[in-house]
Amino acid sequence: MVKNVIPELPLNMINFKIENLNLSWSAIELYETCPFKFYQKYAKNRIEPSTIFALQGCAIHELLRHIYFTGKFNSRYAYTIWDKVIQKEYELSSKKEQYKEIKQEEVDKIKYLGYRYIKNFFELAIKENLLISTQFVEEFIKGNYKKHKLIVKIDCSLKLNEYGNTLLDWKTSSENRKDFYQLTLYAALYRKKIGEEIETIAPVYIKNKKIIYKKIDKDLKKETGEYIENIYNKMLNDKEFKSKKNKYCSTCYLKKDNTCSIIL
Repeated sequence: MVKNVIPELPLNMINFKIENLNLSWSAIELYETCPFKFYQKYAKNRIEPSTIFALQGCAIHELLRHIYFTGKFNSRYAYTIWDKVIQKEYELSSKKEQYKEIKQEEVDKIKYLGYRYIKNFFELAIKENLLISTQFVEEFIKGNYKKHKLIVKIDCSLKLNEYGNTLLDWKTSSENRKDFYQLTLYAALYRKKIGEEIETIAPVYIKNKKIIYKKIDKDLKKETGEYIENIYNKMLNDKEFKSKKNKYCSTCYLKKDNTCSIIL
């Protein structure tokens, strides 16, 4: 029988140095979501099993990367290759451990939801004039934060008549203020690598068929810096890495009554 307790790590389990960690937006976001989950991934190198929706999100990103990379802005073409794209994602050897709890029948079922996402994207992209060629799609950019290497992955940048150089990020989740912080950070690294200023950031919410354009100004830069600095300082000084309540977590499932079941 698993004991229902909030897990705490004894100090002698904390044997890794935050200062040696390569940072990414995912690492920052993961720590804010759950310090214990962060510890499991970056100190213990334990891979959290993905859900079918996470797999679908990765496949949608790969589909859009392919469309912009090839310039085949045709919804019918996207529909015809979708089955192969999501199946290929599911069978990636590099993600075998990550997808181990997902069954083939789940992948087959989620394919149909993917068609709706593709439809939503093309309707939005046509309305907003986003179907234009670009040389910058799905690129990794390296930078620095304090003493850390910082690595991010940019989905797409477009030159739009109304908004200028615009950084887009495909989202299969719902709207979140933190998405602006993420893209503001990405824009700063983009400027350093490419030498061009990003004027506008735009998370593209495919599920809700919505795009939000936001000009980067001093206030947003300051807000982003304070957000990242706050989480980083907590991360740096954390000695316990306690779990946070999160009903979607499959590493440490915290239930609504604040109990949890955990396998260390």
